[in-house]
Amino acid sequence: MSVRIENSLNLGALRDRVREISPEALDEAAQHVLEVAKEKAPLLVDLKRANDERRSDPGELRDSGYVQVRDDNTAEVGFSAFYAGWQHERLDYHHEVGQAKYLEEPLVTEKDEAMRIIADRLGEAL
Repeated sequence: MSVRIENSLNLGALRDRVREISPEALDEAAQHVLEVAKEKAPLLVDLKRANDERRSDPGELRDSGYVQVRDDNTAEVGFSAFYAGWQHERLDYHHEVGQAKYLEEPLVTEKDEAMRIIADRLGEAL
């Protein structure tokens, strides 16, 4: 008497499920980085200066933050205000609220948390 056991692993279905959930996981991880970056982005607290520069919203920079998932393995996190790059790079600016490198720093400090978010979402889906 013999016993025969057959089993198959459908890696194609697994790969398809990972592709399906990856954009959602990336978006959630990128949103986390963006939220941390928004807290660090400078606020224009001098309303007179804001009005002189035709800015009605001192929080315009923070509000311009965005996440765009490009495909199943790439997400973009950024700020679209026209002056965002200058604010980010200029270390000589004084910020009463916020800081320079407001996006670069969270991309480094939050990478482990972002990866945990992605791993958790993939684990839940599989």
